[in-house]
Amino acid sequence: MAKKYELLKNDFIFHDDKKLHRIKALRDFWVHGQFVKAGDLGGYIEGEHNLSQNDDCWVGGNAQVYGGACIYDNAWVGGNAQVYGEAEVYGEAGIYDRAKVYDEAWIHSNAQVYGEAEVYGEAGIYGRAKVYDEAWIHSNAQVYGEAEVYGEAGIYDKTEVHDKAHVFDDARIYGRAKIYGEACVYDGAWVYGDAKIYGETKVSGVVEVYGKAKVFGNARVYGNSTYRGDTTVCGKAQIYDNAQVLTYSCIQGRTKVCGEEVCGYLGKAI
Repeated sequence: MAKKYELLKNDFIFHDDKKLHRIKALRDFWVHGQFVKAGDLGGYIEGEHNLSQNDDCWVGGNAQVYGGACIYDNAWVGGNAQVYGEAEVYGEAGIYDRAKVYDEAWIHSNAQVYGEAEVYGEAGIYGRAKVYDEAWIHSNAQVYGEAEVYGEAGIYDKTEVHDKAHVFDDARIYGRAKIYGEACVYDGAWVYGDAKIYGETKVSGVVEVYGKAKVFGNARVYGNSTYRGDTTVCGKAQIYDNAQVLTYSCIQGRTKVCGEEVCGYLGKAI
C-alpha cells in the first residue's frame, strides 16, 4: 500500500531533546469530520513508528507525537496536543487543544481528551468518555462509557468512572472507588477506598465518602459531611452540614441527616 504521509526533512523542531519532523499528506482522506488532502501539512512526529501509514489516523495542527507513542486506526491528534512515552491512541479517539497523553496511557474507541487535560500512568479512557478542561487521570484509573471528567478533577489509583457519571470541579476519586450510573461528584468532594456512588446521586461540597460506603438512588450528599465503613445512603435521603454517617449505617427513603448529627449502627442517631 502506498504511503499516506511523509516526513519533511527540512521542516523540524527539537522537543525534549528529540528531533520532530512535520508531516505532509500524500493522499486524500477524511478523519474526524475533517478532509485532509494530498499536500496538506500536519503536525510533528519523531518517526513513522509514531503514526501508522494505514487507515486514516492523523496528526494535525502543531500537535507532537514522539518517543514510543503510537497513533493508529482512525484516531486523530490535533491542536497543540502532545502524545509521548509509550502511550497509544487508536480507534476513533481524538486528542486535541493542549491535552497531554503520556507514559503508558491508552485512549481508544470514541473517547476524547482535550482542553488542558492530562492522562498518564497506565490510565485508560474509552467508549464515548470525555476528559477535558484541566482534569487529570493517572495510575490505573479508567473512564469509559459516556462518562465525563472535567474542571480540575483528579481521578487516580484503580478508580472506575463510567456510564453517564460526571466528576468535575475539584473532586478527587481514588483508591478502588467506582462512580457510575448518572451520578455526579463535584465541588471539593473526595471519594476513595472501596466506596461506590451510583444511580442519580449527587455528592458535593467538602464531603468525604470512603471505606465500603455506598451512595445511590436519588440521594444528595453535601456540606461538610463524612461517610465511612459499610454505610449505605439511598432513596431520596439527604445528608449535609457537618453530619457524620459511620460504619453499618443505613440511611434511606426521604431521611434527612444534618447539623452535627452522627449516625451509627442501622442509621440511629448517636
